Amino acid sequence: ERGEADLAAAGLTITPARRERFRFGPGYQTVTQQVVCRRDQVRPETLGELARIDQLAVIAESSYAELLRALEQQDYPVPDWRTIADTTTESLLYRVWRRKLDCTVADSTIVDINRRYFPELIAPFNLNRSESLGWMMAQPRRDLESAVASWLESFRESGRLEVVKEHYYGYFRVFDYV
Repeated sequence: ERGEADLAAAGLTITPARRERFRFGPGYQTVTQQVVCRRDQVRPETLGELARIDQLAVIAESSYAELLRALEQQDYPVPDWRTIADTTTESLLYRVWRRKLDCTVADSTIVDINRRYFPELIAPFNLNRSESLGWMMAQPRRDLESAVASWLESFRESGRLEVVKEHYYGYFRVFDYV
């Protein structure tokens, strides 16, 4: 956004608000935003029960904050929540695990990875439908957008994208707490 980089490839969710400010390459993976809590704490199981949470925090300027704002505007019973700058999703998951927060919101892929380290974490429900992750570029970079699309198409057609996904996420399909 400040013009200090040409491309951001960091598991960024393609959202309507981000599309207004940036260009995106094609989606390469889908995720859902999930509410994440400890299994032995308050566990809302529906959007209607979300208001029962006392402490909900998400990363500032994130797609999670964007979604919570949108839910508030649609008059869903969203609890009081706060944003935290200069943190990571993993750090917030750690805070939930340590009982410093009741719940947070995280992408399903991040939850799957971190449940191996924090097995007491659960994702009782999704906050939204699937969204795509994509590489982000500055608005004027139409040339880069087409280059990224071309590269990703050939990477996908070669089967290498599926190999990479399997390498990083394949063993998370089944999680057994025990």
